[in-house]
This record gives sequence, structure tokens and C-alpha cells, in this order.
Amino acid sequence: MSSFSFELKNMAKQLCRDLRKNSTNSENIMWDVVRNRKLNNRKFYRQYPIFYDIDGLSKFFIADFNNHETKLVIEIDGG
Repeated sequence: MSSFSFELKNMAKQLCRDLRKNSTNSENIMWDVVRNRKLNNRKFYRQYPIFYDIDGLSKFFIADFNNHETKLVIEIDGG
């Protein structure tokens, strides 16, 4: 992630904060299930930016929930 621009990282960071403040009811329920290592003693991050580079363009998407150890991303769509 170090090769990505400071501006891109800050944009992602602020967007993640905004998304955490405005979580859906479904996301809040899932967060209660996985937070504080409640699920198999695994650390999950909520609204976590994942950076990538395609054809020289740096971009990111935000995963609803991410576990680094297992490389698991969980997306929750809809109500």
C-alpha cells in the first residue's frame, strides 16, 4: 500500500469513516457478530479500503468487513 498516493489514502480513510458512521442495520448486526474477535478469534476490520493498481491507475474499493489472516472479505448488500 505504500506506493499509493497520500491523497488517495486520505480520501479512502475519510470515506471509510463516513461509511462507519452511517452503517446500515444489516452491517451493524454483522459487526456485533464479528467484532472483538468473537468469530473464531479472528480480527475483522469494518469498512476497510483495499487498494489496487490497474494499467497504472491507482484505485481502491471499500470492503464492508475484512479479515487479513484468512484473506476473507464480506460484503453486505441491501437490507
